[in-house]
This record gives sequence, C-alpha cells and structure tokens, in this order.
Amino acid sequence: MEKNVIIKKLILIFVVSLLSLTSFAQDANDYFVRGAKVYIESNNENVIEHTNDKILLWGYWKTVNSKEQADFILNLDANFSIFYTINAQAITKDNTIIKRFKSKNSFKSFDANPKRGAVKALFDKEIIPFVHGLY
Repeated sequence: MEKNVIIKKLILIFVVSLLSLTSFAQDANDYFVRGAKVYIESNNENVIEHTNDKILLWGYWKTVNSKEQADFILNLDANFSIFYTINAQAITKDNTIIKRFKSKNSFKSFDANPKRGAVKALFDKEIIPFVHGLY
C-alpha cells in the first residue's frame, strides 16, 4: 500500500514537472510578434544595411542598435560564390536558436545589387511567409 502511494506521488511530481517545463518554454510565436525588436548581426556590413531597409519597409519588426535592447537577434552569414548566399537564423540573447531559415541567394532576385537581392529573397521567400504563417 505504501509503495503505491510513493509511486503515485512520483508520477504526480513527474507530470507537474513536465507541465511546468512546457509552460515556460518559448517558441517562435513568442519572439516574432508584430513590433518585436530585432538586432541584426552579420559578417557583412552591407547585408546589415539592406536588412535594416527591408525590415523598415516591411514594418512588422523594429530594428535596434544593441543586443540588450532586442527581443531576439537575426544572425546573417553572407557568402559569395558565383552568387551571394545568406544563411540566416534567429537566436535569443543567450544564443539559443529560435529558427533557422533556408539559405537564399541572389540568383533569382533580378536585383542589380547582389547583396540586396539575397536579402530580398531571404525575406520575401522565407522570413515573411514564415512569420505570417504563425498567426
């Protein structure tokens, strides 16, 4: 009888622990809300500038000048090999990955500026559809 009570208590503790863990976990919905503050970091200064412009035109998020002010960080890794390709991921301030986006390049962008074209492709084909699909 006492063994059954101990087992029931352990099961209850386990269930409550699982519920509390899932209730505190955050996902993309919590970060990618309208008006969220995003800090942009990249290995290329022009990519940061074009991303700032695209976010301003989109009007859904706001860019900030420091990680401390941001709700999340958009990390953009730009590489050049025939075309500019951008690998993007949204991360928390403590470097936890929120979302990795598919890489996009400037090939189909029809933009005279390949970096701007890659940023445009990333937002138009990946980030904006993903964010609007959340709500």
